[in-house]
Parts: sequence; C-alpha cells; structure tokens
Amino acid sequence: MIIIYFLNIIDNHFQSLYIVVHQSDGEIIMTITTLDQLSIDQVAMIKKLDTLNTCYRNKLLAMGITPGCKVSIVRTAPLGDPMQITIRGFQLCLRKSEAATIQVEIED
Repeated sequence: MIIIYFLNIIDNHFQSLYIVVHQSDGEIIMTITTLDQLSIDQVAMIKKLDTLNTCYRNKLLAMGITPGCKVSIVRTAPLGDPMQITIRGFQLCLRKSEAATIQVEIED
C-alpha cells in the first residue's frame, strides 16, 4: 500500500507544493517539492516546470533548466533571494519566485 500526502506550505508569500510518498512500512519512496524549498547542498532532480507563461518557460529551458537534470542549492543571499544553484556543471542565480515554479524530486 502506498500513501501519498499533499501539503501546501506557505513561506514568505510563496505557496509551494510538497508531496511525500510512503509505503505501508513507512519507507519514503520519493519526495517532490519545489526548488525554492531545498536546503543548501541538497540534491534534487528537476521533474517539471510549473509555469503557464510560455516565454518564461522558454527562458528557463534556454538556461539549461530542463526535466531530468540534477540541481543543488549552493547558497542564498542574506534575505534568501536570489539563490545560487548548480546545474549541468555551471552555477546560476535565480529569484526565489522563479525557483518556486520548478518542481523537483529530492534524491537520497
């Protein structure tokens, strides 16, 4: 039996999706959240770009932010915005609002 939890976390005016999937024995199968919710040095795989704006989606894709890529947070500014990430071997800065539109699966 698999149990799926859907949680809405409201943090600094951003509402993020957080999905935790458990088996009946309590083992966590996968955890899906948004990029802005990751901790520093936590590794995740990009699952989906959650934006309806085609131009903005194309901008993210052009920067190399594509589903299937591994990403991690390097550091954040003192107030948490912007954040520096590592993806495809290079470092990139994103606004927290941009990172909130990128759905990721946390890797163990």
